[in-house]
Amino acid sequence: MERESGAVAPQLTKCPGCGKEFSSYSELIDHVVEAHEATCQVCGARLGSRHELLLHNKEKHGIS
Repeated sequence: MERESGAVAPQLTKCPGCGKEFSSYSELIDHVVEAHEATCQVCGARLGSRHELLLHNKEKHGIS
């Protein structure tokens, strides 16, 4: 995904909270929701669902 500046947004596949690695961003998000109770691993915000966590990461951190 490109941002307005032309920079490519990062694609996380390693959990910043526990270091576990995943083959896709989707698998990482599933892990974060299950293991870390939908808490943003970048800023610590607590979200109510997987969908909210995905939106939060995209809007606040440029991660898709």
